[in-house]
Amino acid sequence: MKRLLVFLFVLAILPISGFSLTVEGVNIPDSYSFNGKDLVLNGTGLRKKFFVKVYVGALYLENKTKDVGSVMSMDSKVIKMHFLYKKVGAEKMREAFVEGFEDNGIKDIDRFRAFIELFNFDVVSSDELDLVIIGDALTVLYNGKNIGVFNDKMLAEAVLKVYFGDKPADNGLKEGMLGN
Repeated sequence: MKRLLVFLFVLAILPISGFSLTVEGVNIPDSYSFNGKDLVLNGTGLRKKFFVKVYVGALYLENKTKDVGSVMSMDSKVIKMHFLYKKVGAEKMREAFVEGFEDNGIKDIDRFRAFIELFNFDVVSSDELDLVIIGDALTVLYNGKNIGVFNDKMLAEAVLKVYFGDKPADNGLKEGMLGN
């Protein structure tokens, strides 16, 4: 009886929030804070390329939703990538964004050249890349360090289409991040 009371006491003092999820060995927190904005985990997915597990993606939003239109219209959202693969070269990163833009009907890719060229580094297993969109601003964080801010609504929308457009980079990733 005494052990049961101790156990119940410990449960009572634990915080209700702060839980996390583990996907492919990666700890995914249930919330994300950036510049005073607190977002909740909407869902996670796995980005695969030719059967290779590239990264675990997590989507954080103001409110949970399974609707792409709601994701696109929310003021604040974060796509967080936890890389699993041993090395993704800088050129592959740039090519992936260009391909994603083209697949989703983005015509003026040169307009986004500064964003694309930002990825001039290789990512390796355990690296993290965050695409933070608040209002019209897109902030890129690499392992927690701010490496670029773009105040361009069209760019923010184009980046979202890479993940949630009609032809996403990975349908399984899209569905997972939508909580399906």
